Amino acid sequence: SKSLLNDPYKAISPGAVAVIETIDLQSFINSITTGTGLFGEIGKIKEFESYNTKVRFLADQLNKPAYKKILSDNPALISFHLSGTGRLKPLLSMAIPSDIRLKQIKDILKDSGVKGIGEKHILSNEVMLMPYISGKSRDTVFISVISGLLVCSTSEKLVREAIIQTTHDNDIRNQPGFMKVLRASGKNEDRIFL
Repeated sequence: SKSLLNDPYKAISPGAVAVIETIDLQSFINSITTGTGLFGEIGKIKEFESYNTKVRFLADQLNKPAYKKILSDNPALISFHLSGTGRLKPLLSMAIPSDIRLKQIKDILKDSGVKGIGEKHILSNEVMLMPYISGKSRDTVFISVISGLLVCSTSEKLVREAIIQTTHDNDIRNQPGFMKVLRASGKNEDRIFL
């Protein structure tokens, strides 16, 4: 009986410092890992070694057949937010088909080999905790479905803020000048907004 959101911008708070919009998340992530272009050059910088490892892990996961149903032809947004330590934390927001629930996503993750998935509630929303190892560090990805939007981040705080953000009338598009640039930037293209 909840109304479904099909606009991934609804989960992005006005405080985001950068937003990447893509019409095909799988192809976009694959293009990042090819080692060519701007993202290929970033991957060669020693300080971005951790970033490169995480993106390759994500690409390996998204290329598995089990993810096809989730990665339907819906746009996805990857926004970056400053954490309390001054580091950028990513948040994925993507509209998903109305018949996909968190249980189906959990089954898809298990089918693709992910083990040790935990669960918790944040603001009465069920959230999955997916542990992963990146290089020498361990981390957790927080995944939730909020009224038809899949939100995913390595930051529990960002997932909490996304849950709250979906109840507000304003989002990143309400920032001064953002809508003007968004309208002028074309459609059916990958776009980066800073």
